[in-house]
Amino acid sequence: MENPKEEVNDKLNNIMESFEKYKENLMTVADNKLLNIKKSKEFKEAMIRDIFSPKESSEDKKDFLPHDIFFSFLFNGFDEIILTLERLQDLETYISHFPKTKTSNKKINYLCFLIENHLNEIYILKERLVAYYKKIKNYYKGDSRETLVKNKCKQLIDAIENTFKNIKYYRHSHIHRFRYSNKDIKRLETLSIHEEILRKAKNILPSYIIPNFNTEYRKVRNEWKNIFKKNNKSIKTVLNNCFKEINVIIFPKDGEISYPKKQGFIKQ
Repeated sequence: MENPKEEVNDKLNNIMESFEKYKENLMTVADNKLLNIKKSKEFKEAMIRDIFSPKESSEDKKDFLPHDIFFSFLFNGFDEIILTLERLQDLETYISHFPKTKTSNKKINYLCFLIENHLNEIYILKERLVAYYKKIKNYYKGDSRETLVKNKCKQLIDAIENTFKNIKYYRHSHIHRFRYSNKDIKRLETLSIHEEILRKAKNILPSYIIPNFNTEYRKVRNEWKNIFKKNNKSIKTVLNNCFKEINVIIFPKDGEISYPKKQGFIKQ
């Protein structure tokens, strides 16, 4: 009989199975392009530069065929999504390992810094996903699958908008303009400012009614640790579901892109 702990770990490991499959398919195509493409040395160098130093101008991609430009978009756009996801995962780690400091203000500042970055990265990820699917939809205009791709991308964009809107403490585009604050943070800031008064109050009042900064701070931090973890799990689930659908469109055969079949696109 399977160990219950191992079963739980297997489920967690498989939560992004389709996301990883999409990544694997892109890497397979990238490997084939670098190893098997029969073009000039200049083109190979241009392709490598585009993967590792992507640029948007048509001049930089003048030697690229349309299907090469399409692959470049798929590859570089997915890279941006992966990087944002990794930053969210890093923040989940950072909030569990605070720098050693006895200064309460530094603790609050660091906690707020992590919260602000968590919220910002969620917003960035949402915007990158929506842009990715919108561009895929545009690439397939004029293709025999245009209606199918258009409807599927719209469904995915709606799912992303709804999921991210419902993520706890997620805010909209204004988040990057203001420092994060809520009643719990303000309470910590107040306790920090009046630490000396609170210490003196312990001499004349029962200790159980005097709030302790470290105790309150740990409560707030633990709450946010759980929020980070829950949000990241929700994000991984929606990413997996979305790329499961996109895999069907882009990679109906594993490791082979189904390029838009329209004027200007050449079958590889």
